Amino acid sequence: MDPLKNLFCLSIAFFSGLSGCSVFRNTAVDQHVAVSRDLTLQGLAANYDQNWQQAEQLFTQAVHSDPDNVEARMMLADSYRHRGQSTAAIEQLEQSLKISPENDELICQLGECYFDTRQQEQAYKLAQLALRKNKDSVQGWTLKAQSLWRMGKPEQALADYQRALSIDPNNIELRRQMAVLYLELDKPLRALTTLDKIAGEFDPAQVPEEILIRQSVALQKLNRNTEATERLAAGFQRGEYSQKLAETYVAALIQDRNFSKASSTLQMATRRFPQGQRLAQLHSQLENFRGTQIAEGQRNLR
Repeated sequence: MDPLKNLFCLSIAFFSGLSGCSVFRNTAVDQHVAVSRDLTLQGLAANYDQNWQQAEQLFTQAVHSDPDNVEARMMLADSYRHRGQSTAAIEQLEQSLKISPENDELICQLGECYFDTRQQEQAYKLAQLALRKNKDSVQGWTLKAQSLWRMGKPEQALADYQRALSIDPNNIELRRQMAVLYLELDKPLRALTTLDKIAGEFDPAQVPEEILIRQSVALQKLNRNTEATERLAAGFQRGEYSQKLAETYVAALIQDRNFSKASSTLQMATRRFPQGQRLAQLHSQLENFRGTQIAEGQRNLR
């Protein structure tokens, strides 16, 4: 559901729960609540228009007008989180949880903030709490999986990812995380199958670079080096490639001993990213390979 529509629904539910023949009684408290709700809706509209600073200001005003406005606190916390102010986000969410302790989405959002600050044990506990409130929370199962993964329990994490995916089978981000985990567990064929399914949902020219890079890693693990290089070439040939893709492509070409192609690709990438340290390292590696190749050729002529 569109976030703006979702908040309108929340507002309607809130208002319909009030008793009396009118929505608001003529009191200062009700006026503050009305102002806060209006500010929240304005903030969400600003978010929708990507006016992030204005949205944060409106959510802040909404909280000041009505400290019990959980929706505004959650949106304000999300704004803080995306600006890297995790402590401020946690403060807002912990206060919100005192107001609405049964809100599993709120519990997960707080857990994600703890995860961001590498407090995975606390994040794990909150994921468990959220799942006790709602056993079908995709957000809860995902947070639990991420926490277990970081706690060094990847097999358990995989089981929770699979549970989340059974609830939301079309979730691309879930499948992407599972593919990365499959690679860590040295299950390249499962990783490749998952990544290929994700790639199949995009136009070939729009497949995300990260997917192409992960596909190449899986293919290399399966000793399918030529195919690995071809996936990366598809991304490089778009012209708007990242430094990461260029580095991975050059490294794959060197591994495939396609030194001529590696050299020309490296020249193009270096012109685009002249300060790339990894590209400079690959240049040295390529020169070493060439030197070895020349030396071997001279020995064979003797």
